Amino acid sequence: MYAVVVPQLATAIDNSVSTKFTALTSSQEILQFLDKSRSAESRGDAPARSLQPASIASKERDDALIALVHTKEADPNFLLLSIRDEKEAKEKADGVVGKFVNGRKSALEKYLKEAEDGNERLANFYKEKLKAME
Repeated sequence: MYAVVVPQLATAIDNSVSTKFTALTSSQEILQFLDKSRSAESRGDAPARSLQPASIASKERDDALIALVHTKEADPNFLLLSIRDEKEAKEKADGVVGKFVNGRKSALEKYLKEAEDGNERLANFYKEKLKAME
């Protein structure tokens, strides 16, 4: 039998709780973790890779670009959901994009209904997600 360890979200626990693992929930945290996990030494013929800037001079510019990409205003679904006219809106609504959006909404509504029976905190989370989606 195997035990599965599921790390807590950083927002699910307060600062008084000491934990060895915390779930990484943003692409920025994941990239930082992956970069710290890399070795600075080359193995074999390939050069050692790093996500960090190659020079100190470009670090400030690169940090500013990374921060800009990860702002709330830079929604990764913008291009997927943007439309130019009613024809394109109908095509997207009837296609993969419409299925994606409707499936996500249905799933959130289902999870909200389940959470309302006993977990107020989780129910509020799903209510916020549905509100943001609208």
